[in-house]
Amino acid sequence: MEVIQPFTLAPWEARLQVILNSQGEEEEDKIKELAKAGWAVRIATSSSARNDLVGMGVAIRIPISVARAGKISEAFSVTLGTKEEHNPYIAELAAITHGLGCLPEMKYRVIVIVTSNKSAAQAIGNPRQQSGQ
Repeated sequence: MEVIQPFTLAPWEARLQVILNSQGEEEEDKIKELAKAGWAVRIATSSSARNDLVGMGVAIRIPISVARAGKISEAFSVTLGTKEEHNPYIAELAAITHGLGCLPEMKYRVIVIVTSNKSAAQAIGNPRQQSGQ
């Protein structure tokens, strides 16, 4: 029999470490250092809502040591739908999900996700349901 839990990730499970650039100068320097590191996997995401359409974009840079025989960089953009169906917050989370889904299976690797959507970054560190759900 299937057991359905009321949460996606158990509260006692380890979560991603989220560092926001508004947490102080020391944390901001750490972010910049990680983003420039050649050994870290880097993912940049973006979302937008214009002309009643919502879209997302992802750029991925994988170090040669991790890429094996695969690609070391990839870029992707798509229109998700209308503003009635989606919003930039959901588009940003979808972009992050897509970026992580494109990575080869790896363990113990630093992955830097750069996003301008602060609420999406906060939701990853402390997930909650969106209002109205």
